[in-house]
Amino acid sequence: MSHARARSFSGLVVMDRHLYCQLALRSVRGLPPGRLVPWLLRRLPAPDMVIHFDVAPEQALERILLRGTDTETLEELTALSKGYRTLPEFGRFVPIDAGGSQDEVLAALTAAINTPAGGPLPEDLAAERDDRSAAREAASRP
Repeated sequence: MSHARARSFSGLVVMDRHLYCQLALRSVRGLPPGRLVPWLLRRLPAPDMVIHFDVAPEQALERILLRGTDTETLEELTALSKGYRTLPEFGRFVPIDAGGSQDEVLAALTAAINTPAGGPLPEDLAAERDDRSAAREAASRP
């Protein structure tokens, strides 16, 4: 229904969850993609941009615990992060390092939205994102 309503809207449409979320969850649960979600992805208009807010599972868990409204485990969050990365479409997602401050994330999001067709981020934001991602990856190694 959200897709049908979005078709008639002329401005920016933000969907908090997309069909890709369902595919990632199915992967985490050891289920195949099924028939309905891939069929919908082929039939519905392709999004102009899919933004992936990337945050370390440990930091995501801290945020969840602070909110106090959800229950997730580190194992579930780690598996979901991997689930997204295994999607064939993941390479086309625009990554945003969501591990920074609200201002940093907002600046990266604004830059991504203002960059035509999800093209490369301005050099300073791309370098900052890459530095943070590399540091987070190094910190997560045993």
